[in-house]
Amino acid sequence: MSAPPSRVTPGNDPFLGGALGRANGPTNVNSGGFTSPAFSSSPPTALGAGVKALARNDRGSNVTVPYARLVPLHTLGTPQLVTPITGPKSPKEGEGLNHGELAWIFSAKENGGRVPMKSGAGTNRMQRLASQIFMEHYVASQNSKVESFVELGAQINPYFISAFLVGTNADVAATIGSDEEKNIVKDHAAFGDLFEKLQKNAVISWTPDGIVMSRLESPADEGYHSAELDMSSGALFNLAVQGPATTKTWGGNAFDKPLPCDKVFIALVADVCAYDGAEPPVVGYWKKAVMEIADAYASGDPEKLEKAQSAKNGLFPNDAPPVKAVGNDTKGVVGNYRLERYTTAYMMKYCSASGDKNARCGLKRRAAGDTLLTEYIVGGWCIGTVLDSAAQPTLRVGRHRVGSTPMSINVCIEWLNGDQMYRRFGRA
Repeated sequence: MSAPPSRVTPGNDPFLGGALGRANGPTNVNSGGFTSPAFSSSPPTALGAGVKALARNDRGSNVTVPYARLVPLHTLGTPQLVTPITGPKSPKEGEGLNHGELAWIFSAKENGGRVPMKSGAGTNRMQRLASQIFMEHYVASQNSKVESFVELGAQINPYFISAFLVGTNADVAATIGSDEEKNIVKDHAAFGDLFEKLQKNAVISWTPDGIVMSRLESPADEGYHSAELDMSSGALFNLAVQGPATTKTWGGNAFDKPLPCDKVFIALVADVCAYDGAEPPVVGYWKKAVMEIADAYASGDPEKLEKAQSAKNGLFPNDAPPVKAVGNDTKGVVGNYRLERYTTAYMMKYCSASGDKNARCGLKRRAAGDTLLTEYIVGGWCIGTVLDSAAQPTLRVGRHRVGSTPMSINVCIEWLNGDQMYRRFGRA
């Protein structure tokens, strides 16, 4: 055969039937079907990018909002530098400020006490933080002061049978613009006046600030270097003031296990001594007994404390009547404060005066003649809403659980008085 077939075109191109792309530079191929490299200015439409997540309460955000608190060393439990506020056996302010614990911040000047730190500005300003353990001792210690006893306003019902201290119109259904609504507003104004008196008398000098997320430590995890950092510039705490956070303050308590959407509270519980007409002598004896209990609590002597509590209980030996009407001359005095940890699941189940042993959330109601001594939830701080009641596994030794159960909550701190708590949780 002297020549190739007619269907084949003779030639010397080695890339015939393929593609050859010649590059002008190592990053620019301009021919042969290749495109130049580039960056997209916006995400592809197929991805469906959403809007920005804003850390605000009214946007339903799930973003944790952290805040830094700089705390001086002498409030963190160093024995050589601290003079206890509540007695020789009480914890120091910062003792127990560990990861997952509720932190309180000093928000008012104490009568005759220390004032807030004023060095620095902004987030570098020194703040006083306290743990939940310290606050429980601190509030109990304030009962030793005469000015801690506060008279209730006329719009507050000291004879109410539920666990919550409520106004005189607690069970009234009101419509907008009605006279009943105006009376309910007066009830809330009376609770606002009570809260201001408690702040003025230093019963409420601290407010919840957030959940401890971390504390600045030495990068090498060396205790000596961490102490050196604290001494040179103070201890730096990172708190979750809003949004999801893991806490163990409410774990391991003797109430029903909280479920998602339950709320967790730090409640202010107090005694209310109520009577009609002139003040009976038993009221004065009750005030003296409360101050003796506070002194015994601060001393750390269990025998002295038990003796003082027995003397107080002996003043009101009788069961209180189930129902007692409020008269025009009804008066009430509140005192003997303490902090309790509650969840809405527990309060909704046990706040009524049923026959259960945990009726009225375990709060007592006694009488001495016509004078009633009732333990009430005066109000409380709602710390947040439970997101996951088993956020982390609990350490177990055999069949026994060791320590508290961490839970995840959505932090959003607000104060609710007893009347507001009853309207939300006491009517269920």
